[in-house]
Amino acid sequence: MSANTASPEHKKIPKASFIVCILIGLILIAASGIFNTRLKEYKKNLIELDAVVSKVDKDVYVNYYYNTDDYTNIPVSMINKPKVGDTVKIYIDKEDYFAASSDEVSVYMVKALLIVGCIFAGCGALCLIIRRIVGGKSNPILDGGKFIYAEVDEVIRDNHTYAIRCHYSDFGGKKRQDYLLNNISVNPDAYLAANQKRIKIYIKGKNYRKYYFDESILKI
Repeated sequence: MSANTASPEHKKIPKASFIVCILIGLILIAASGIFNTRLKEYKKNLIELDAVVSKVDKDVYVNYYYNTDDYTNIPVSMINKPKVGDTVKIYIDKEDYFAASSDEVSVYMVKALLIVGCIFAGCGALCLIIRRIVGGKSNPILDGGKFIYAEVDEVIRDNHTYAIRCHYSDFGGKKRQDYLLNNISVNPDAYLAANQKRIKIYIKGKNYRKYYFDESILKI
């Protein structure tokens, strides 16, 4: 006999998928924090100025005044193009006053990493909560969907409960695993008659010792 895979109704989206989603979100949030810290350190080596937009084309051209000198029509790359005459914040190099830049792209990157990270982490956490509410407490063996059909050796009846002794043989009978299924509240006779005295048991991967018995299969 060989192990089988469970039918689709037993399948759940693995909890690990949502945990990975949360981890990705936390990594992106951490990256945004690191990038923002480095951006602040980088700006410490620059001079912050207010400049007036003189021309808007592929780049934005600005005029500014620093250290008794006027600098006119200096190109600055910006995502959101301002209007001519607007005042914008720029940064110039301490060694080259003609080298002007804007922190707009970097700020957008920090915000994008933070927002996407929050979305990933939030969605992952929300899906875990919904999965728990809808599916109840997760059983990793049942969720894995791997099962075997064990041969029933004996049904033990004790008042209104039942116990089943059964075994599973593999590799031509060379490997045998015995099972004792206790505290069963459903009479298994009808199920066993319909399934040639074989009973479905869920196992963890190829480990026959770690198993789970779902007595709801007996309700036929």
